[in-house]
Amino acid sequence: MATLGVSLTGYVGGLIADSHRERMQHDTMSRLSELRARLESELRQAVSLAQGVASFAALSESLTPREFRGFAEQMAALDPHVVRVTLAPDRTVRFVYPLYGNLSQLGHDHHADEREREAVMRARRTRSAVVFGPEHDAAGNRTMIALAPVMRPVSDGSARETLVVRGVAAVTIDLDALLLSAGLTETDPAYRFALQEQGRTGGVGQVLFGDAALFASDAVRLPVMLTAGRWNLAGTSRAEACCADTEGTVARVIGYGVTLLLVTLAVLAIHFQMRARDMAVHDPLTGLPNRRLLESRLRRLAARPGPRRRGFEVFFIDLNGFKPVNDTHGHAAGDMILCAIGERLRDHTRHSDTVARVGGDEFVVVVPCRGEGDTRPMITARLHSALAEPFEVEGSLVHVRASVGSARFPDDTVSVGELLELADRRMYAEKLAAA
Repeated sequence: MATLGVSLTGYVGGLIADSHRERMQHDTMSRLSELRARLESELRQAVSLAQGVASFAALSESLTPREFRGFAEQMAALDPHVVRVTLAPDRTVRFVYPLYGNLSQLGHDHHADEREREAVMRARRTRSAVVFGPEHDAAGNRTMIALAPVMRPVSDGSARETLVVRGVAAVTIDLDALLLSAGLTETDPAYRFALQEQGRTGGVGQVLFGDAALFASDAVRLPVMLTAGRWNLAGTSRAEACCADTEGTVARVIGYGVTLLLVTLAVLAIHFQMRARDMAVHDPLTGLPNRRLLESRLRRLAARPGPRRRGFEVFFIDLNGFKPVNDTHGHAAGDMILCAIGERLRDHTRHSDTVARVGGDEFVVVVPCRGEGDTRPMITARLHSALAEPFEVEGSLVHVRASVGSARFPDDTVSVGELLELADRRMYAEKLAAA
């Protein structure tokens, strides 16, 4: 019994340490995914600006410096990280904004630098925007450059026109400001991050942020895709190693001092505690989060600080005419349909969304916003479509209609409770209108 107790204690201690480490790595992966999404979004913004400048230049055969300055000023105002905007009608820069501090760019030959020449040739060859860097400007600041080809239609003498590349537009952004805006900071209290350029031959390049030693450890890694290469993003929890070892050691010390009976009781207690906790926050029929877990996630989304607080949308769903299903086919069939509805809602939402069951035939879907504007009409239509297909019950088809009401945080209200009530009222209004 003593040998069994010691062995079991060592095994449980190892499981606790491994479980903690895996949980920390999972949290780190989630954090890295957020950082990667924001980095790629910032870079796509620069690409969009470069494409906008290229399109503007393509519309004007005789572009004047004043016209270019006016349009470039509008483009630069859309992104706080923009350092300058340039336009080269051939391979030499003829237009630049702002002029102050960038006069040396006038007459700059895009083919003078090997990396820049390769990027320009790639943009011309593929006829699409290219992001490359980092580069160092005259002041020593690190920058990224988005290049977009200027394409104008040329007639071949017939009714057809072909697009010919007539220059390159470039938008230069401040790399360090971009990294800070994306959330990469040395002062993060919970995580350590590093960002490294991948070499053109597949090896490693220069370190763009953080400690390169992270790439030689078991840190979590994710690629950040560029149009002309990629970066590697690594991260680790500051508390991962010490807390995992501490928890494992404590578990072993306690386990070695108790009898087999106490070990068995502890295992049983943990088992029932975890089962009770899971049952307390999930619907026992569908396995979806219940109202308690839903409100907890809503409060957590509402409390996200700074740039991460982009808001979210809540969709309150109520089934119409569900009671006759139970009366006609029985409660077992009704339960089966409720489970199938939960599966359909999960299939028609993203992994970052939350699908919860908050009542007998009431469901709530929470969709975090990603800056696309008001997507409620589109999502509402998708939810209606997901529930419009009939369900097969005992060889017959059963149609269940649904009413959907929505509300957006923080546009409609900043209170989680009021947000759910508002979505509920709008759902009820739709139900009355349908009736």
